[in-house]
Amino acid sequence: MNDVLSNKIFEIERAIKARNQKKNDISLLNGDMGIAIFYAALYRVTKEQKYLNTCHELVDSSIDKVARMELNPSFVTGFTGIGWSLQYLMNNNYLESTDLLQDLDAYIYDASINKLRGKYYDFLHGGTGAAVYAMERENDEAVVFLETYLKYIDEIKEENKYGYAWEDYTFPKGKDHLHARAYTLGLSHGVPSIIMVLLRIHKLGINNELTKDLITGGLNWIKANKIENVNSISEYPNCVYDSVGTIDGPSLMRWCYGDMGIALMYWDSGNILNEGDWIQDGEDLMRRNLKRTDLIEQDFYDAGVCHGTAGVAHIFSKYHERTRNTEFKEKADFWMTQSLQAAKHEKGPAGYKFHNAAENNGVYYNRWRKMYGLLNGIAGVGLVFLSHLEPALNWDKALLIDHISS
Repeated sequence: MNDVLSNKIFEIERAIKARNQKKNDISLLNGDMGIAIFYAALYRVTKEQKYLNTCHELVDSSIDKVARMELNPSFVTGFTGIGWSLQYLMNNNYLESTDLLQDLDAYIYDASINKLRGKYYDFLHGGTGAAVYAMERENDEAVVFLETYLKYIDEIKEENKYGYAWEDYTFPKGKDHLHARAYTLGLSHGVPSIIMVLLRIHKLGINNELTKDLITGGLNWIKANKIENVNSISEYPNCVYDSVGTIDGPSLMRWCYGDMGIALMYWDSGNILNEGDWIQDGEDLMRRNLKRTDLIEQDFYDAGVCHGTAGVAHIFSKYHERTRNTEFKEKADFWMTQSLQAAKHEKGPAGYKFHNAAENNGVYYNRWRKMYGLLNGIAGVGLVFLSHLEPALNWDKALLIDHISS
């Protein structure tokens, strides 16, 4: 399989080189900074200087554009993610260290605090992305911000008899739940993302008593929302309405929501906090995910990292990295094959197109699109393939699924 993956990686690289570069998307998860990380990883695997040069060209171009663009502060599309990308590339010796981010720190942290004051904790779009940025910065100002982040996350939690939950004010509610309060269970936007960030802050030794309490309360709340129907295709839903009780149906196999990421959350929590029962909960959920191989049942359309087959393949690789269970390696190979087979679009870059939501006069629909970024495009698919060849690559810190050792 490695030769096939290598050929597809180089095909992806050629497609990225040939793309129309008129668009000014320089973001981490959709634009040029994520593509720069793909080129950095390609350089690390191949040792070919031309790929590092392309990484530098993308970074230089993005920095030049920043001063002329209006950017939001989000991690996925804004300057928090761009800042994280720059620091990540410096920390991993792809870029020379500079003080370029010093002036950006205050903007990122202030924007995050404003969002947290409004109870908007969301990882990709709200206040939590800045915590991931701060952990990459690793300086005194970052520690101060992380202490502040903990204060607000503690203040905005909701405590009930099961544990702690954080309301998701932006989750799209159906007509039956317009007036309900939504609490989501995803790595992209939900309570598991908070727990994964708290684990990393705990590992840094910042207010460990508080982080342990918040992690434990959050895990207990998630456990209380396990789907009771034994015939459900998933163990956990995407969303719970009014804290506990009414669920938004079973979840599919995705990075963004559901059982795939929750399994990692349990395992990492048990590993960091030395709780064997949580490790077992994680491994049990990982093993349940082994049985889910029906592409139609799981509503797979493309190979994207966020909600496609490459993301699933990579998470199974992360299961194997943590447990050394060869069943997870075999299943990662299965989903890698599915991701290769998804390159079936004659006019798509490297054969790929991505099933992406669009809106027209308030009506939402899905359409096939050429996409090049990390989260929903071919750069992300290429990074997953590169990680299969070189597991030590750590770009997935941006998705909160890197292996944090105890």
